[in-house]
Amino acid sequence: ATLVLDPLAGVELPAAEILARVALGMRLRRYRFDMRNRRQGAGADRTLRVQMIGAAGAELKAALARVNAIADGVEYARTLVNLPPNHLHPDNFHDHLEPLREAGIDVEILDAARLKELGMNAILAVGSGSARPPRVAVLRYRGRGAPAQPLAFVGKGVCFDTGGLCIKRGEQMFDMKADMGGAAAVVGLLIALARQGSPVHAVGVLGIAENMPSGTALKPRDIITTASGQTVEVFDTDAEGRLILADCLYYAASRFNPSVIVDLATLTYSVMRGLGSVFAGLFSTDDTIASRMIAAGEKVGERFWQLPLDRAYDEGLQSPFADIRHHAKDMEDGDAPYAAAFLRNFTEDRPWVHLDIAGKELADKDRPLGREGATAFGVQMLEEWVQSGRAAS
Repeated sequence: ATLVLDPLAGVELPAAEILARVALGMRLRRYRFDMRNRRQGAGADRTLRVQMIGAAGAELKAALARVNAIADGVEYARTLVNLPPNHLHPDNFHDHLEPLREAGIDVEILDAARLKELGMNAILAVGSGSARPPRVAVLRYRGRGAPAQPLAFVGKGVCFDTGGLCIKRGEQMFDMKADMGGAAAVVGLLIALARQGSPVHAVGVLGIAENMPSGTALKPRDIITTASGQTVEVFDTDAEGRLILADCLYYAASRFNPSVIVDLATLTYSVMRGLGSVFAGLFSTDDTIASRMIAAGEKVGERFWQLPLDRAYDEGLQSPFADIRHHAKDMEDGDAPYAAAFLRNFTEDRPWVHLDIAGKELADKDRPLGREGATAFGVQMLEEWVQSGRAAS
């Protein structure tokens, strides 16, 4: 089929950008994850040719290069989340980062021994119940002419979350292979930036672990000394993501001195209860950055709602035995702002945005820009924020 697009009445966009957006939508909708060896009823792929009347050649080429890079990043992030947990885990996560290396991104893996040397005891504690030790992946991309000070993106990469000793019910575990959606989004973002040669400096820090119950697993009331030196009293082992982020945020802040730190995590059930399926949660120490991210999300269809980051929440995290408690007592339904308040302690006072994307990482049915399964939520918003200059605070 051939789709001919004339200039659209009432649409104040260049013709090249209209075509590029159509092309992006086509790629995102056509993505399919399939591990079947026997494809029943699979027909030949059909090619949809799109012709744009009046699109300038150079402008169109640049616009298509950008959207194809975005689609590459989104598709790969979706694949990471869609992979079953026996195919993606801490022992082999590094193998799945090869597309980053091919795109010119430096990949460094910190193994358990190195994490111990760095004092990253929080992520080690989360992974202590699994036969597969945790890792941290450090990703570095610097485009031509990029500034020395990077943007830092931290992703929660829990490849499977049983809840640990505070174990989830069986039906609650069904989608827990997707608890690494934040890490996948960081991977997708860096692929998108690198493949279009973006003149930015970006680092990614991925905390990769499994949260499993065993005789060596993290226990409620354990006290951990984190990489920052702060001690943390554990309240709920099913709130493991914030422990991983605590070490990774501090590592990113102290090693790279970033201009902004952004973390993405499928962190709390309460953000889903509060915002439903329309918005993801956003917390920030900088309202200007927050508003620009929200605007970027509105442009690309990834919507965020800013939630309160108030010092009043610190009271619920006080511990009589440690510097801080990692989970407020009896606050499951309103946990999201307490989680954000906890994480702020590990950002070294850098401008910081916390994106709680719980509930947005998977779609339970086909939708206009994707099929049932992983969404790669956050990749397009962050790419738009960076590329449009919205990363400037």
